[in-house]
Amino acid sequence: VPLGVRNFSGVDLEGANLREATLRGTDLSGANLHGADLRGTNLLLATLCGANLAGSDLRGANLSGATLDGTNLYGSNLSGAVGIGPFERLMLSLHMMFRRG
Repeated sequence: VPLGVRNFSGVDLEGANLREATLRGTDLSGANLHGADLRGTNLLLATLCGANLAGSDLRGANLSGATLDGTNLYGSNLSGAVGIGPFERLMLSLHMMFRRG
C-alpha cells in the first residue's frame, strides 16, 4: 500500500497484522478487519463507521476521536484502549450483548 493512502473504505483486511500502525485520520468505513491485530495502533480521528472489527485485538489502541457508528466490535479485546471512556464502553457492551441475542 503506498505511503500516504488514507482511504481504506470497504477494503478486506481480515486477519491483517496492523500492530502499532499509524492510521490517524484514516477512512476505514465499511472495511473488514475481522480478527485483525490492531494492538497499539493509532486510530486517532479514524472513521470506522460500519467496519467489521469482530474478534479483533485492539489492546492499547488509540481510538480518541474515532467515529464508531455501526462498527461491529463483537468479541474484540479493548483492554487498555485509549479514547473509549466509561460511557462508550457501556454502550459498546450493551450493543454487543444485544447482537448476541
